[in-house]
Amino acid sequence: MKRYSIMVLVSLFMTCSPLVSNAANPVAGGACSKSGLTQTYKSKKFTCVKNGKKLVWNKGVTIPSLTKTAPIPTPTPTQTP
Repeated sequence: MKRYSIMVLVSLFMTCSPLVSNAANPVAGGACSKSGLTQTYKSKKFTCVKNGKKLVWNKGVTIPSLTKTAPIPTPTPTQTP
């Protein structure tokens, strides 16, 4: 019974692992599947474009970060006479 359960776990692992690896990150000049697709990776937006007869990812356009905010002013102490 123990051997059977190990075989089931191994077969489940092998069938599920290709699903995770299909979501490859775009690389400038790397192959893509359909013209016009966009994908964001490391704060860059890549677009699939046609270069000659091949479909490739462009260089990517940097997306400005929205996490940077203005510093919060701190109140200054006032002197009372």
